[in-house]
Amino acid sequence: MIRPLMNGRRRGGAIREHVLGDDFFTDELTPFLDRTQQTVAATLTRLLATSRPGWTVASFPEITAVGVDCVPEVAVLDDDEGLVVVVEVRTDSSDRYALGVKRLGYEIAGTSEYWFLDPSKRTLSVMSRISEDERLSWPPVVYDHQNSMVPEGPLPEVDIMMLLSANRVERSGSPS
Repeated sequence: MIRPLMNGRRRGGAIREHVLGDDFFTDELTPFLDRTQQTVAATLTRLLATSRPGWTVASFPEITAVGVDCVPEVAVLDDDEGLVVVVEVRTDSSDRYALGVKRLGYEIAGTSEYWFLDPSKRTLSVMSRISEDERLSWPPVVYDHQNSMVPEGPLPEVDIMMLLSANRVERSGSPS
């Protein structure tokens, strides 16, 4: 099930999430995360406008399944198939859970692809499911500035530099 984020799940600015008995709180929304999330959502919305009618981009949706209650930054939904792609943006709190327990949670929820965007490293890690019966691929395929075109899969081909365009990364590696 996918629904808008319920405000009762917030503690201060943080969001409570739950995967297979593990409760954790994600960071509050920072200007950096907000800009990145908005850019990813807008980029994917533009890509889908002509190529995937009936598909929508949801910002901070609450995704629930048996033992799973997660809130990614962005999710792509198909009116017929449900959850297609989940996008998480790396933050200090997501580092601990995103590639482990949350990846498993999104897999249980049925996503076809799981994207982990790291703006400070300027990389996108993509885990795909070839068929409904299979798990998400591991290790992920990693795209960066030298290999930035994610080939067409469930989504049209996308250049990760478009997803990162909202934030400049200074030489020190910290987002500005």
